[in-house]
Amino acid sequence: MAHLIEDRLKALTVAEVAERLQVEIRTVYALLKRRELRAVKIGRVWRVPLEALDRYLMGRRPEVEYDEEPLSAEELADVEASLQAMKRGEHVTLEALERKYGL
Repeated sequence: MAHLIEDRLKALTVAEVAERLQVEIRTVYALLKRRELRAVKIGRVWRVPLEALDRYLMGRRPEVEYDEEPLSAEELADVEASLQAMKRGEHVTLEALERKYGL
């Protein structure tokens, strides 16, 4: 079981991805730049999770993970009203919206 978790969490270097795909390293960087291939930047280097490479090879777009639920209609209306107020030059604070929604 632990071995399966280790395999799932394994990540490849850009050079390893290029070798597996039989493409130039710059091609892999282009995929990362266009966000066609998901990767994690650790310091100055990129690591591509095996799962992300699998998704790419299967023709699926990278999944974007969100920590929060989508905004409600009321919340969207407040955001729109805040944007309109800012366009009119009015002062709008995030703190006010956070207080209103208990964030």
